[in-house]
This record gives sequence, structure tokens and C-alpha cells, in this order.
Amino acid sequence: MYFVIIFATAALVGAVLRKLDGQSATVSDGFRVALAHLGGILGYAAIAATVGMLLRWLRDQARQGNGAFAVIGQLGVGLLGAAWNIATFLVIPVLVIENVGPLEAIKRSVALLKRTWGEQLIGNAGIGLVFGLAAFLTLLAGVGLIIASAALGVLALIVAVVVLTVVALLILAVIGSTLGGIYRAAIYRYAATGQVSSGFSPQLVQGAFSPRQSSPQSAGPFGDGFRSEL
Repeated sequence: MYFVIIFATAALVGAVLRKLDGQSATVSDGFRVALAHLGGILGYAAIAATVGMLLRWLRDQARQGNGAFAVIGQLGVGLLGAAWNIATFLVIPVLVIENVGPLEAIKRSVALLKRTWGEQLIGNAGIGLVFGLAAFLTLLAGVGLIIASAALGVLALIVAVVVLTVVALLILAVIGSTLGGIYRAAIYRYAATGQVSSGFSPQLVQGAFSPRQSSPQSAGPFGDGFRSEL
């Protein structure tokens, strides 16, 4: 499951990055990019699955605790999971573009995190909030229609409403995931090259980057004193 998800995301990110560079970007182009980095994707899928299983085991252990210890344990595991997700946010673009192994891709993603953590948090929270709200409203409307259909006693109508609700939720999930992949590719491109991708507002992407006076030791890859700020 991890491999399928990461492979599909790599294909999406690969196609998006080609499009941002002015090249063709069909579905087959994306899958060709992913297939060209199959080894790295498989290795990262194994790492991500191992970390995911470990976090789930820790969460289960925390739930077996009592009172405050269980709450604190689950909170700690949740924070570890969030930290992992943020630190590895740019792993897939790195694998696709920089042609490195999975471990080096994780290190590179962590290095880029220093320049993109603000954008990652704000962008992911924004996309998650919008589509989470849309999914909630869709589910709420579906439940209301199901209750109304049940009151009418029409079985075919109940089944149709259930199917439409499920399809609507799946469509929202696909769109949200796709927008997340596009956003991830644009953030990587800016963090790695300093270029704002076509179709994105410079103020939106560059808003968290502001110049400051700095010593030579703290100079970033885009010149003296670029830092990431919320």
C-alpha cells in the first residue's frame, strides 16, 4: 500500500515538475518519471512503512496506559508522526529530480525543511481545512438525504444517495491529494532553485522568505540571509 501511494505521488509530482518547466506533462509522462526512479521509490516505501508501523505500535502501547499517561503518550506519538510527515514532505520531489537514494532523499528533505517549514505547515493546513470542511458538509448532506429517503420508504433512492455520497467523497479526496502534490512540487522547486513556478503568485510562495543581515556562516543557497518565516 505504501509503495502504490508513493509511486502514484511520484508520478504526479514528476508530471507537475515537467509542466512547471514547460515540458509535456501527460499521465504517461508522469509514470515514466516514476518508473525511472523505481528503486528509490521502493526503498523509501519500505522506510515509510516501517516508520508508520512503528508509530502505530507506539500509539497502541500508549492507549494501554492509564489516565494522563495514556493521553500524554498518544500526544507524544502524534507529535512524532507530525514531525516525520513534515521532515519528509519533499522526499518524493527529491527522489524524482535529484536521482538520489531514499536515505539521502530524507536528509535532503530535512535540509530543505529549514527553508520551507512555514509553507509546508500553512499550505497543508489550508488544503486539509478546505477539503476536510467540504467532506464534512458532503457527508452531512448525504446523511440528511438518506434519512429523508428512508422516511419515504424508497429503497432505490436510499441506495442512490449512498452511492452518490461515497463517489462525492472519493472525488474530493482525489482532488485534495492532487492539489497537495502540485503544491509540494512547487514548494520543492522554489526551495531548490529559488524560482517561483508559473501559475503561482510570487507573494504567495515567497511570503515566508525575507532578507536579513547575516554572517557568512549563515548565508543560504540563494545569497546572504534568506530565512523562512511564518
